[in-house]
Amino acid sequence: MKGRNESLYFAFALAIFLFAIVLLLNLIEPTAIPVNEDQYSKIRDTHLIDALVICPTGTYWQLKQSVRIEREGGEELAKRIVLVDDLQSVAIKTWRDRGGVEIEGQETSPYWAPLFISILLGIGLWHGWSQIQQDFKGGGSPRRRLQELDNDLKAGRITEEEFKDRAERIWPEL
Repeated sequence: MKGRNESLYFAFALAIFLFAIVLLLNLIEPTAIPVNEDQYSKIRDTHLIDALVICPTGTYWQLKQSVRIEREGGEELAKRIVLVDDLQSVAIKTWRDRGGVEIEGQETSPYWAPLFISILLGIGLWHGWSQIQQDFKGGGSPRRRLQELDNDLKAGRITEEEFKDRAERIWPEL
């Protein structure tokens, strides 16, 4: 019964970890895509701009829905846009003159995404290293233990029922 509780705790911890990853990925906001004057005019004329967002590091346009923007490398989906060159100040003045919505925003640090990915990579490397160390110490990796169980079953040292019970304790570790 102890092995089953360990498997349950492992599965529960894994579910919480994956849920935390999803939450953190949702906190990482997309960057504003630069657009030229023609693209901006098309977006503005179709009333897809929701608001002008003013941040300490600059301004960008928040869109009501994602829009495909043509770029040199192909198309890209954008939920935020920023005008290239000196057109931004003129567009902001026009937006304010027309009574457009302005929002004060707080940009997330540009270091969040690489930091988060580095942490995930570090956890993955640590897990791999711990599996190697466990294998060297004789405990064996989950795959090796399953292979040994399979060999014991084929050799007749354990029954089918024992194989299933032991394998169910190992599978969550994979």
